[in-house]
Amino acid sequence: MEKNFRELVRNEIEAILLEKGVVLTQDRGNIVDFSSANIFLRFAFDPRERSSNLFLGPSKELSVLLDNEILEEVFGASEKIEQLPPVDFVHQVVSFLKNEGGAIVAGDSNDIRRLLEYQDARSRHYTAELVAKQTRIH
Repeated sequence: MEKNFRELVRNEIEAILLEKGVVLTQDRGNIVDFSSANIFLRFAFDPRERSSNLFLGPSKELSVLLDNEILEEVFGASEKIEQLPPVDFVHQVVSFLKNEGGAIVAGDSNDIRRLLEYQDARSRHYTAELVAKQTRIH
């Protein structure tokens, strides 16, 4: 499966990224990374869960796992990328990159900021919910 996933990413997505100055930086195992001076993308396949994932951010350290909620709320995208076979995942990512995701991949600082702010707010909300649950338990 990993070879098929890697081939799909390389064959279907790499040319789109190259057009925006984003180049391949790693192709190993179940991971394919691309980056430019402004953006980092990691495509990863988890064989245990049979899940395809896309991490995106200004750097590897600040990359965010994209999900359907982020695509819709941050980018206004209608594409769905969760719980799909690799072929469908890649096709949805291609559509996203050619449409709403094109600016962030090109390094648009506003889109990058919105993504990071959204993820930060979501993390704060999740933490607050955990604290509230723990407070009710004790």
